[in-house]
Amino acid sequence: MKSLVILSVVSILSFTAVGQTVSAQELSNDSKYFESLTEVSLFSKNNVVESQSEYSLKWNGSGFVCQNQEGKIGYNSIDIEELKSGKQGICADLYGANLKGLNLEKANLQGAYLVKADLEGADLSGANLFKANMQDSNLRSAHFDGANMQDVDLAEAYLYKASFSEANLKGAILRGADLEKADFFKANLKGVDLQEANIHRVSFIDADFAGANLEGVRMTVTDLQNHNLTETHLMDADLHRAELAEAYLYKANMRGIDLSQANLAGADLQEADLGGADLQGADLGEANLHKASLRYADLRNVDLQDTTVSEVDFRESVYDRKTILPFEREEAIEKEMVFIN
Repeated sequence: MKSLVILSVVSILSFTAVGQTVSAQELSNDSKYFESLTEVSLFSKNNVVESQSEYSLKWNGSGFVCQNQEGKIGYNSIDIEELKSGKQGICADLYGANLKGLNLEKANLQGAYLVKADLEGADLSGANLFKANMQDSNLRSAHFDGANMQDVDLAEAYLYKASFSEANLKGAILRGADLEKADFFKANLKGVDLQEANIHRVSFIDADFAGANLEGVRMTVTDLQNHNLTETHLMDADLHRAELAEAYLYKANMRGIDLSQANLAGADLQEADLGGADLQGADLGEANLHKASLRYADLRNVDLQDTTVSEVDFRESVYDRKTILPFEREEAIEKEMVFIN
């Protein structure tokens, strides 16, 4: 809007860093960022880049930040009506903005500052929110289906009944967020930070959690059947009565987790760390615990008869008369298990 820059047709986009230019090809090996590079510059049908404002998303050598040509970091003032009509808000300052119910489908909000913004009922399907800051925002019943939300900061945000179907949230921060009844159908949740988040009655059908941090989450009555939870961090999480049948939890860190009455039938728990876990009444039928650690775990009222327990560390784990072990009690003593009446 402030200036027009005529560009020739080029095969790659380039990004100006402080004192240097870094091309998309040069960054192609950085999988964390390259997935979003193709949208960082705005191209018109006539190969004209319209400069929306002073600040834009730039690579500074360690990450993407909103800065101007002099290297100063900041955000752009923007009129809501202009945003509604043009749907362009790269590095826009939308702190506390009332965007309730707006149609922002396919809007470009990369790097936008949306802290404490009200987006209740808004439609951002297909929007580009790469690196946007949405801390403490209200996203109740908002739609982000198919949106690019890689590396978005949603810490402490309210996501009640929000829809993220097939959205890309790779590396997003959802620490302390309220996700109750939100829908993440086929969402990319690789490496997300969900520490201390409320995940009560959330739908994660076919979502990918590989490498995610779910430490201390409250995930009661949540369906995670057949999900990829490889190497996730679930320390001290509350998964009481959670559905984890056929889930893939290879090398997951689950120390101190509450899995009481959870369904883990057929789950792959190979080399998982379940030290100090509460597994009272859990269903582990046909689960694979090869080389897993159950040290100090509570195995009261658990049936392990059809469970693979080869090379499992049972030291100091507790069991009672209702526990069905896959070996004799003498072997349990040898494994240093503790019987509780």
